[in-house]
This record gives sequence, C-alpha cells and structure tokens, in this order.
Amino acid sequence: MLNNILISVLTVSAAGTLLSGLIIAARPLTGKLLSPTWRYYIWLTVLIVMLSPARIHIPEPEPGAATVTSEAAQPEEESLGTLSGAGTEAAFVSVDNAGQTNAPMPKKLPSGIGIFWAIGAGITFAVYILGYIRLILRIRRGSLPLNCTEVKKYTNRNIRVRKMTDTSAPFIVGVFRPILVLPDAELTNEQLDNILRHETTHLRRGDLIIKWFTVIVKATHWFNPAVYYIARQINADCEIACDMAVVKRMNKSEEMSYIETILSLISSGKRSVPLTTGMTGGKKDLKNRFIMIKNRHSVSKKAVIVSAALASALLTLTIFAGGIVNDRLLGRFGSQTVNAAAGEAADEGFNMLFVGLDGGGRADTFMIISADRGGASVLSVPRNAVLSSADNLRITDIYAGDNGDEETVAAVQSSLAIPINYYAKADIDAIRKLLECIGNIEVSVPMDMEYDDPYQDLHISLKQGTQVLNAEQICDLLRFRRSSSGTGYTNGDLGRIETDQAVVFEMLRQKGNGEISEKIPELCRIVSENFAANFKAEDILKHIDSVKSILGGNIKMYTMPGELTASDNGILIYKADPTTTEHLLSAEFRK
Repeated sequence: MLNNILISVLTVSAAGTLLSGLIIAARPLTGKLLSPTWRYYIWLTVLIVMLSPARIHIPEPEPGAATVTSEAAQPEEESLGTLSGAGTEAAFVSVDNAGQTNAPMPKKLPSGIGIFWAIGAGITFAVYILGYIRLILRIRRGSLPLNCTEVKKYTNRNIRVRKMTDTSAPFIVGVFRPILVLPDAELTNEQLDNILRHETTHLRRGDLIIKWFTVIVKATHWFNPAVYYIARQINADCEIACDMAVVKRMNKSEEMSYIETILSLISSGKRSVPLTTGMTGGKKDLKNRFIMIKNRHSVSKKAVIVSAALASALLTLTIFAGGIVNDRLLGRFGSQTVNAAAGEAADEGFNMLFVGLDGGGRADTFMIISADRGGASVLSVPRNAVLSSADNLRITDIYAGDNGDEETVAAVQSSLAIPINYYAKADIDAIRKLLECIGNIEVSVPMDMEYDDPYQDLHISLKQGTQVLNAEQICDLLRFRRSSSGTGYTNGDLGRIETDQAVVFEMLRQKGNGEISEKIPELCRIVSENFAANFKAEDILKHIDSVKSILGGNIKMYTMPGELTASDNGILIYKADPTTTEHLLSAEFRK
C-alpha cells in the first residue's frame, strides 16, 4: 500500500518539478505579462499539482484488451505477466529471472522503500510542527498583550496583538486564531500603520493557509530538492504580491514611508520564523521587492484574464498528464495487473479461477467457478493438491513460482481439461472490504478458535456455534487453521475448505437477492480497485442471467475428489482422483 502511495508521490513530484522548470524558463515573458499576484498564484498551482495524485486511465490502443488494476498487497517475490488467449486456449508470456519479457511487465518497488519514504515525511512534518509549537510557547512566555485598536481599521477579524522582545520584525501566526506579534520597540503612528496594512493584507489573502499547505508539500516530497526551491520562490513572491497590494493606492510619499518602515525593522536583524507571515526578509529579496514597488504599474483587465487562463491551463494540463503517468506507473510498479483478450467467455456462461491469498501473500484458496444461466458450480481445490503426476507439484507451489498466475492457470487447464475464461485473485484485505459492503452474516463456527500471532498482528477469538459475524470476524474464520495450542480441523485443509464453502453459501442465501443485488455497482468498484484480474468487474455483468441465478442461491459446492497423503520427502500432498474428478467436471462444469 505504501509503495503504491509512493509511486503516486513520485509521479506528481516529477510533474511539479517539470512545471516549476517551465515557470522559471517563462519568467522573461511572464514578468512582463503577469501581475506579481498571479505569478504568486501560478506557483501555487505547482503545490496543487504536487498534492494531486490523480490517476487517469487511458485504454491501451490494442483492440479488445481488458484490464483491471488491483492495489491489494502481494508477495514480494511475485511478478505478474501477461495472460493472453483466444477461445479456450491460453498462451503465456515467459519471464526470466531478471524480469525481461517481450511484453510490458509490472514490477514492484523494493520492499520497505514505501516505509522509508513515510518515515522521512513524518520526520520532516514533525520538525515543522515542533518548530511551530516552540514559537507559540515563545510568544506566550516572552510577550505581553497590547491593546491595539488601530487594527480594526484594516480587518474585522479578531486579531490578538502582542509585543515581544525576542523579535525585531512583526509577523502574524495562527490560521484560526491569528496573533499579530510586534517588536518591543517604539513605533511611530506611520510605522504602525504600514505594519498593520502589510500584515492584515497577508491575512486577508489567506497566505498563512498557503504556508501550511507548502509545509505539507515539503514533507510529502522531502526527498526532492526542487520542492525546497519552489517553497523559497513561493515565500519570495508572497511578499512581493503583498507589497503590491498594500502600495496599490499609495502616493509616492506613502510608498517611501512604507519602504522606510521595512528598512527600520531589519536594522537589528531578523530570525527565521516558521509558518508565519513576515514583513522583512533577506537583502536580495528586499532589493527585488523595492524594485517591484518602484516600477509598479497598473494591470489591465486583459492581463488579469490572461493570468487566470494561464494558471488554469497549467494546472489542468499538468494534473491530466501526471494522472496518465501515474496510472501507467501504478500499473507497472505498484498494482497487480493481468491482461487478457476479450471475448473468451461464451455468452451463456464462463469458467473462472479464483485464488485467495493470506496475509503474507501466499495462495491458500483455489476455487474454480463454472457459471451459466442455471447457476454455478464451485470446485474447491486443496492448496496441497497435486494436479498432475507428471510434475508432482502442489498447486500452491506452482503459484509461488516466478510466473505463478500464468503457470497456475496453465496447470488447471492442462490437468483438468477445462477452459479458464477469467482469472482473479485477492488477499484477505480485499475480501474484508467486500464483506464490509455486504454486511454481517450468520454462520456456524465449527469449533472454538483461539489464535495469536503478534508478528502478523493476527488475533482470532471465536466461540463454537451459530452466530452473526461481522466482516473482521468472518475473515478470522476464513484464515483459521489451528489454535495456538495446536488443535484445529481434524481433516486439515479439507475442514477449512468446508468452512469457506459454508460462508459463501450462507452469504448468498442470506444476502443474495437483497443486499448483494442492491450493492452490485459498489461491489464492482471494490473488485476493480482491490482484485487483480484479467477482466473488468463490469464484464461479469455481461452474464447478468448467470449472476441473477447465482444470487438466487443456485450454487453447488464441491471439493476436488482425492486423498491426503505424505510425499517421499514428508510433505503433505493431496492426490486428486483423476477418474472421479473427470466425471464431476464433465457433469457439472463447462467444457
């Protein structure tokens, strides 16, 4: 999850950096056409871009391709390839150990890099917050309240005014309860008037909010040197824009008084104050501000319109382009994606292979679902099942290989001689989201289930008997194998399969024609966002008659016939009975 967030952050970080480069390159032109205020707001568009991880999906140009993207957690060693096929046959793209392939392959960012980014973002934000808290404490301890009625001339907001010895320049702090801090010095009425004009203009323009917004962007993109330059430019242009708003209606004498006030406030230096508006600044910044004041000129309505249009165009274009890149990168590096040619399934029905993953990304549930207008037949394949005596590999081991998705589908089609039209997989978190949408279900818990695993943060506590369970409890029921004491299902994985099937059956019986039917659009959204599949969730709705029949409770549950035994190396395996399995598949499943 954190890796997917980081991918989006990297995308918008690159987009913001590129946009800032364009703004810098266009300075000779924008300096003449745009007002200082709009140059300031154009920088604000960069901040918006860098906190707008839009994801805009543009379908691939290949006709008939269908894609579903999943952000569910997957095992680190796994990489998905491209599953393609026509009719009932499937050809699989091979991938070597280096991840090279003749088709685009999604890969994963290194494990832990998302956590490293999150820690860096948290530390950066904490530094600013701690600095802000220290400032508030300094103001409370080192300043005295001042009755300054003059502030009412410039704003209707309730601003508290305080005098502080530990500052040489005035500033405002606090978005919701602003405090104007004045230096502990004798100020003339003219100087106080200029200070109040400047600081209340900052407040009126919402500059404090933008400064907090800038800090959030800096914390999010702490790794990007460009963000610090962008923040520096925003602070500089913020002061220039404020100056121009203040002196807009001043005559030359008032303008000179305003400049002299600023100069008088920096005579003893100025310490950097975080998350505040400050009237003074560095020598270079002050020089630029004074030049802008001296050369100020009125801005035409046409220039204002051009400025607004340019800012809107830059914002829209950059977010749109960043959204497309973000979708491509999430599909390649973060999300789990499988592509398949459309039209594999017949109108009257389909076969689907579903793989369920545990909390560690290991496959422990395999279900073959065969649906048509008459309902569905579900064949649960034990995770230890050996489908073919030729390779003697368990299906869970096949999935754990380098090309697990493709090899698992190939093994099922080859060994069981049935087509797999659709393929989907999901982890326990995705199943939990589905169950939360569907609602509580009454099920029978076959035994007391007590299990604690601090490493996985897994804590199961269920009592035997029929009871109503919520989504979290149902997931605990599905994940349970044995108690901490070692007791569990007497028939091992087969017992857990029976419980899985009972949950599915009760869910359809209790919710099928009611809550599930009403929530199909929302369920499709959850599947699209959290399952990895070779189809779009809404593609299943093409088989609406089959879906209605299944929701009506027309579903049969089977477990692959066979027996549990030990292999030569002592590993438990489930040997399928080929004859009985063939008869079952011929009678109940689409061939």
